[in-house]
Amino acid sequence: MRAPLPALLLSLALAVSLGGAARALEEAPEPPAGFVVTLGQLATLYYFFHFLILIPLLGKIERPRPLPISIAEAVLGPRPGVAGEDD
Repeated sequence: MRAPLPALLLSLALAVSLGGAARALEEAPEPPAGFVVTLGQLATLYYFFHFLILIPLLGKIERPRPLPISIAEAVLGPRPGVAGEDD
């Protein structure tokens, strides 16, 4: 199952924003204020929400497909006349 593109883009944007906020803290002569603080707080909130709430919740909701009897069957399809396989 592929992750949706918007979720990947959101994760990338948040990672970049947190990195930018951290860099702004290092380079600023005075403590950060305004938009940088708000951006850092929102990105941090989503980070903890993602790992502490969203991922465990998805683990409870989503169910994986059942495993095939063999990898060959999953790739090549069932082969008629092979012992141990249903015809």
